[in-house]
Amino acid sequence: FKLSLVPSFSLNYGNLAANIEGEPTLQKVRDAVIATRQSKLPDPEVIGSAGSFFMNPVVSEEVFTELQSRYPDMPHYPAAGGVKLSAGWLIERSGCKSMTVGDAAVYEKHALILVNRGHAAAADILRLAEDITAKVESVFGVRLQPEVETV
Repeated sequence: FKLSLVPSFSLNYGNLAANIEGEPTLQKVRDAVIATRQSKLPDPEVIGSAGSFFMNPVVSEEVFTELQSRYPDMPHYPAAGGVKLSAGWLIERSGCKSMTVGDAAVYEKHALILVNRGHAAAADILRLAEDITAKVESVFGVRLQPEVETV
């Protein structure tokens, strides 16, 4: 692996390119990435969260082809061993964005984030994650894996 002396970056993520005025520079891209992330993440001073709870699943080419025939707008990316799907998109499209268990909820600005809206216990967060996993699997046949580690 060799680093280039000439900066290069991809602006293909979401609306990243639209958030950069003028010619892109490393600093402008960095600032736009930080602003985009901050706009989607809850302020920890206001609401507790476990951050991004689920990993984006990688499925085989065969599974992807079948899913894409039913959901042509499904975001996807090449990945080692298959095709990477957007866990957030799967969660939203399976109707999980409004799910709650007690005070545990799916964050309204980003479906991958589970939040504590007050007095949720760890068991509430874990039950919500299980409910989401089961629903996504029943709709898409894809099993989400948690990104967080529980102790």
